[in-house]
Amino acid sequence: MLRLRYVIIISLILAISQTSIGGDLLDQALSSVGKSKADLGYHPKGYWNRYPYEIPYKLPAFDDLLAEPLKVYDYSQSMKSSATQLLVDSNFWSTTNSSLYLMCYSLCWERRIGGFRNYSANLIDTVASPKPLLAAVERIYAATGGELEYRTFGSKSDGAVSRSELESLSIKIDPQIQQVLAVWLVNLLDAYKYRQLAFRNVPDKIIEELYRITDLDATQGDGQVYYPQFDDCSRLIDWQSLVYASFKATAATDIAAKKLKILRDRGKDLGFKIATPIGTILVTGSEDDVIAAGDYLLICDFGGNDKYLTGGGSKPFLPISVLVDLGGDDTYGDSTTSREFGYGGCGVGICIDVDGNDRYRADQLSQGVGIFGTGIVCDFAGKDDYHLAVSGQACGYFGVGMVVDREGDDTYYLFGDGQGAGGIGGGIGVLVDYSGNDHYTAEPLASVANRGDYHSQGKINANNAQGWGGGRRGDGSDGHSWAGGLGALIDCAGDDEYYSGNWTLGVGYWFGIGILYDVSGNDTYKSCYFTQASGAHYCIGAIFDEAGNDKHELYETAGAGLSFGWDFAVTLLVDWGGNDVYSGRIISIANAQIRSNSFLFDFGGDDLYQLNAGTDGMGDATFRDDYKTPRPTVPFTWYAQSYGILIDVGGKDRYLDYVDSAKTIQPRTGCADNTTWYRPARDSKNFGFDNYGIGVDTDSGTVNEMFIFMKKD
Repeated sequence: MLRLRYVIIISLILAISQTSIGGDLLDQALSSVGKSKADLGYHPKGYWNRYPYEIPYKLPAFDDLLAEPLKVYDYSQSMKSSATQLLVDSNFWSTTNSSLYLMCYSLCWERRIGGFRNYSANLIDTVASPKPLLAAVERIYAATGGELEYRTFGSKSDGAVSRSELESLSIKIDPQIQQVLAVWLVNLLDAYKYRQLAFRNVPDKIIEELYRITDLDATQGDGQVYYPQFDDCSRLIDWQSLVYASFKATAATDIAAKKLKILRDRGKDLGFKIATPIGTILVTGSEDDVIAAGDYLLICDFGGNDKYLTGGGSKPFLPISVLVDLGGDDTYGDSTTSREFGYGGCGVGICIDVDGNDRYRADQLSQGVGIFGTGIVCDFAGKDDYHLAVSGQACGYFGVGMVVDREGDDTYYLFGDGQGAGGIGGGIGVLVDYSGNDHYTAEPLASVANRGDYHSQGKINANNAQGWGGGRRGDGSDGHSWAGGLGALIDCAGDDEYYSGNWTLGVGYWFGIGILYDVSGNDTYKSCYFTQASGAHYCIGAIFDEAGNDKHELYETAGAGLSFGWDFAVTLLVDWGGNDVYSGRIISIANAQIRSNSFLFDFGGDDLYQLNAGTDGMGDATFRDDYKTPRPTVPFTWYAQSYGILIDVGGKDRYLDYVDSAKTIQPRTGCADNTTWYRPARDSKNFGFDNYGIGVDTDSGTVNEMFIFMKKD
């Protein structure tokens, strides 16, 4: 971990040293066309007829970020900084205030809903009893109107659980383990109470119908199917109680896992099961176990190479479900698994694995997904392999899905809707990987996963992944338009590979926010279309890469990326240092279309920019006639402004055109080291009209907003 800190610090120092000389280049570029930073962004008005002004479920920050595009960096770096701070040893292993709870707050729910500050989940810290496990189980029965014992015909009989067996069990369990389990249980009971409070006004029928909906990945983007249950539940739910339940379950499970890690050897011979009214308690030792079925409130395994087919997934009748595995090379699920291992549907589902090289497998709705709830996977260590078809690996629809992987060279694979996907209803999906050389794949080929996108002739999938935020565009169907949420992928260290199709890698759609933040390493980004800091239709997409020699490649249709905006999109790609490559074919590299604001800033390094000859891009704002003369019936595009701005500071840079199919190259006209250019050109009849494409290549200077969080001498 020390090496990681040194890498980050060195990268920041290098970035500052390369850019500390000269003025604010963005100020200068805007001033050259009579504009300032105050002109960036959007301030839509109610009289902008046909502009989608009233869209429900927008995130609290959305309108303000759309109005101040450069603040997308502030918003994103606060997520990165929270993650890196909470994952260092001194904070991560704390058992006084859970780092996982704090990440759930600062990266997820705080971005969605108000009312909380990250002080504490207010956990119960002790069960004062000589037999704490028995006392905890008694509390569960008492709180839910049940009894451990019944008296009939003048005699005593056991309920679902025998008190005498629990008393005998209490004698056999190590006192410290027993206390940890008991405290964990009473806090889960507390979480259960708040979850019940959250849904007190929501009919069971709606909860059951929501549970049966499994096709959100395929039915919402263009408003194909309207599920009224989402509007109904959102109107009736007590959000604050749901979030409080999530915080309590998350903090209690995280702290229990860290305390039990130290006590693992003492629990290797354990094995018991206890039924309760809110779910079964299962504790297993260090054997190689198979957990095939059951409705588990809590699973805790003390070691062994285990196989789980269930656990850590909520159900309508099991609203809280948590799983902790303390060691071993484990397998979670198979190709048919659904709604397990970090599935929070109208409740909370948590899966924590403390150690081992683990395999996560599922078909759908698993591995960190939330729907009116919170779903979390946290893997502390090991080389892990995550494989999923759709909807998981940090995916939220009207809820929160989070994946945190702290150590190891990890592999993530899915077809779509995940790896940091913020879906309908202001959903939040955040994937954080702290260290290791990681591989992220969102299957690009429609021949493998049938998600073909017309932007690539149906050959390449629309993945909605790797930092994607997108909503329900109902303006062309039934009118039920829902804002997207926040999808973020944060990778803190390592030489990483990102491979995907369309709608990936810091991309927004329909009032959604997509962010990818890579802190260090020599990284490779390979994708196709609407990708790599891109977006369409009133949205935000961004990539931030703080260090390393990085390669950004677009393939196949190879466009609409590398900071590309279509239809009132804010896109931002920022790289601090390193010799970087930006390669595409068409409409890419700081290209703003239909009144978008698209920026690419590269600070330091010998960089290469490549596109097809004759295509728009490399600091370009594509002109439209309605910028010059407003459409009488729909004038709102005339009220707005568009900017496509490329700024490269330092290094020996090349700007090249591909001139034929053999990729013969030649310098791009007007673009060169120590040069400023305009697209449309200053002498063009289309220059102006609040539509400016600007390219700046210079040896020194900065964009002040991109350095305010860097350490200074």
